[in-house]
Amino acid sequence: MNLKKILDNKFPKRVLTPATADDIPRDQRLVYILRCDGQAIVVGQGEYDRARVIFDCENTVTWGHKKSIFVRLRHLFTLKPSFERYLVTCDGKESAKADEKALQKIIGGNTSEVPPEVQSKLLEDIEEHSLPWLLLKFALRSANSGMQDLKNWRNDGLIKEEAWKTISDRLKWHKVLERKKSKKTKGK
Repeated sequence: MNLKKILDNKFPKRVLTPATADDIPRDQRLVYILRCDGQAIVVGQGEYDRARVIFDCENTVTWGHKKSIFVRLRHLFTLKPSFERYLVTCDGKESAKADEKALQKIIGGNTSEVPPEVQSKLLEDIEEHSLPWLLLKFALRSANSGMQDLKNWRNDGLIKEEAWKTISDRLKWHKVLERKKSKKTKGK
């Protein structure tokens, strides 16, 4: 299925193919799409702060977005993933919601499923039913953002150092968290 053709036919002159997060329009309501190896993993709507999830990677996290953990897992545990990113410009919130719903019926992207091979690699060598194993499983089933939940549980003291090290090593958060800390110290 050639997604670009489908989008161009359904949304004439409204489709953008951003190369980086900097190409996402600001102050514009959008439907944003991320496909990995031909499967839609994110089809959502919102403005820049939400749309940038399609560029999450090992070095970048959209903490409050429900799909951020699924995007990250595809980057970390899919062998040579091929990503396609698209944006559809919309006139407003209601238009974006309608376009998102219509597009999800055509290509999917409204699921929180993790392919078994990705989940297997995520949990590989972590003792089954151990605290890190359980917390990662909880994060995958989060009704909000599994990434943000883990970070909040850590900040609230619910995740001790040993479990946190296992989780942050597995999700390769070191670069992201270090960059976030350095931004905070520069701003002081």
